[in-house]
Amino acid sequence: MAQSKSLFDDPADKIEELTGIIKMDIQAIRKKLKTMESMVHSQGRQSAQSATHSDVVMETLTGNLGQTTMQFTKILELRTEVCSSFPSSRVVF
Repeated sequence: MAQSKSLFDDPADKIEELTGIIKMDIQAIRKKLKTMESMVHSQGRQSAQSATHSDVVMETLTGNLGQTTMQFTKILELRTEVCSSFPSSRVVF
């Protein structure tokens, strides 16, 4: 797919399938992060350094997932815009 150079060669079915897989993966990662956060908080007594480290790791992972999700959403929106312009391009040719 990445090597395709044709403007009209849009494997929509494959893209939709991959989009669905990525969305499910993002949901699974969110669920695992929540589980991990619960596990960290349920461990009871931790040193201040350990608690701070756990919080920083969780914030970093959650932030990275949020940024990745936003980038993925922007890419999907851009693809939608480009695809919506295809019919008008095809009429011209």
